[in-house]
Amino acid sequence: DLENYRYYYMIVKDLPVMFTSVTTMIKNTLPTPRALIKWLTEQEDGENEAKERSDYGTFLHECFGELLITKQFDLDKMPKKLQQFSAAHKIQYKAEWENPLKKDLMGLGQFIIDYNVKPIAIEIILYHPQDGYAGAIDLVCEMDWEYLGDHGEVYASGKNKGTPKLTKQIKRINAIVDLKSGKKGFYESHEIQLKAYQQMWDAHFPDIRVDHLLN
Repeated sequence: DLENYRYYYMIVKDLPVMFTSVTTMIKNTLPTPRALIKWLTEQEDGENEAKERSDYGTFLHECFGELLITKQFDLDKMPKKLQQFSAAHKIQYKAEWENPLKKDLMGLGQFIIDYNVKPIAIEIILYHPQDGYAGAIDLVCEMDWEYLGDHGEVYASGKNKGTPKLTKQIKRINAIVDLKSGKKGFYESHEIQLKAYQQMWDAHFPDIRVDHLLN
């Protein structure tokens, strides 16, 4: 991290090869969303509020990773984990973070149950070999996905008897899931971020096809 910009590097023949982070690339090329500008101007200290939200999101992602890897999380240990995180990162956390963190974590837990999520990769750092950007993908997973379509069933009676009937069917898919702590909505930058992640994934794992990109 350098002055609000993030870079990645890897060592090749004892020399560092640098990559711009996906989020920095987007920040440098897209205008700031109007909704975000409005939110920042409404805060008494917009810059500080944004930093706090970033710190909240960083800690939440650590909790998400623990839940996905160990398949469990002791919510009673949240205060202690927050203290350890704040000491390690030299930040000041707020006690009122605890309940929202628990709710966000339980929300991911319910998502895992509802969609029968099976992780393929968690917080995997990849780079694009041609375009020079890199990033950490929160989650690549197998999951249930409901499709509405013609799955071979027909109407048994009525005026449509014998004609194809649209029905729902659950299929297993592979998805890239970007986990957001913000609840202000989704922006164009989120779509670009997900597509960049998919291109990195495809470059390194062409045999594991990604079917959907999700926030």
